[in-house]
Amino acid sequence: MPRFKYILKDPEGNQRSGMRDAGNQADIIRWARKKGMKPIHIQQVAQKGKAGKKVAKRRVKLDHLSAFCWQLNAMMGGGVPITEAFDTIAQDVGNPYFEYIISEMSSDIKAGQTLSQAVGKYPNVFNTMFNAMIIAGEQSGNLPAVFEKLANYYVKRDEINRRVRSALAYPAFVVVFVIVIIAIMATFVIPKFTEMFSMFGDKPLPAFTVGFLAVYNGMKDHFLLFSGITAAVVMVLVYYGRTKTGHKNYSRLALRFPLIKGIIKNAFVSTYCTTMATMLASGVSILETLNILKQMTGNDVIKKTVTDTSKRITEGQNICDAMGSTGFYPNLLLKMVDIGEKSGTISPIMDKTSDYFQKKLNEAISSMTAMLEPIMIVVVGAIVLVVVLALYLPIFTMSDF
Repeated sequence: MPRFKYILKDPEGNQRSGMRDAGNQADIIRWARKKGMKPIHIQQVAQKGKAGKKVAKRRVKLDHLSAFCWQLNAMMGGGVPITEAFDTIAQDVGNPYFEYIISEMSSDIKAGQTLSQAVGKYPNVFNTMFNAMIIAGEQSGNLPAVFEKLANYYVKRDEINRRVRSALAYPAFVVVFVIVIIAIMATFVIPKFTEMFSMFGDKPLPAFTVGFLAVYNGMKDHFLLFSGITAAVVMVLVYYGRTKTGHKNYSRLALRFPLIKGIIKNAFVSTYCTTMATMLASGVSILETLNILKQMTGNDVIKKTVTDTSKRITEGQNICDAMGSTGFYPNLLLKMVDIGEKSGTISPIMDKTSDYFQKKLNEAISSMTAMLEPIMIVVVGAIVLVVVLALYLPIFTMSDF
């Protein structure tokens, strides 16, 4: 609950100051008047956490949002007033920043604002989709059902995000593992052998070993130069990715790259189905749903696909034909949308379809992992083979000296 610093004047004209927790300034004014005192100055102080520190902005995770929605669904469905539900939930939230936001929203609602107005003040936590569904719930008078749909939606989104992160973490691990192996060999193994080779005197080393040591010494002697060139290349690629053309090319490349194209596409299609099922069931229009979906991806190719779909629906095409004209959506999805449109059950059908594409996402992740494992073995084995051959060839050929 917010805390306010106040200065009051008692009936004798003496000023009294202090701090008090209240829902809003109006609560402080009412409390002061009951005490027979006149408010002179009331100011809300910075929200503080349990450790006495100011609450810093933190990312509110999807599992926090799903738990928040589940609790609101249960409590409001049981007849608990929304402000009381907010105050209760705020006491159990593990994220201090989210606790602060829930308390602030409770105060705003007590002051007369609608839930959608209170939610709209925090777009970094509650996105456009959340706000649109709250507005639809307010208009229909069925907010508990909306919170249930949002809770299910965030659970599915969290599962998709976790799987995508775990899939992308594996290639990162492979790269780091290879770099560590090279660093260990360059720091501890190769210098020992070069010292031993210097004891051979004028005896010639094999050409493979000479070439290997030349590359090694060149990189060691010009380490800063190579590091600078590498850093410059990385910076140029990052800068290019931030340009309009570069971002578009990277988006196109991501959807064509063999190892990750299936993951990216299935992750989006699953999210597309889940979002559409959730929002259409809550009474949000198809055009608004597509506009929100467009904001949920950073891939320019996918964003253009959703924009084109929305444009064709505006021109009068049905959903299935509008999606099919883009050439991006899988045929199974188009067939399911067509069935849903004709039967008037597009929301439940899209919900079931999202489960199918989530399974396809899991298969794509498993396939990528299965492909990376032998690649990792071959790459590491090749590095070790080159080093071993270069370092041990002189020893094997010593009998020829």
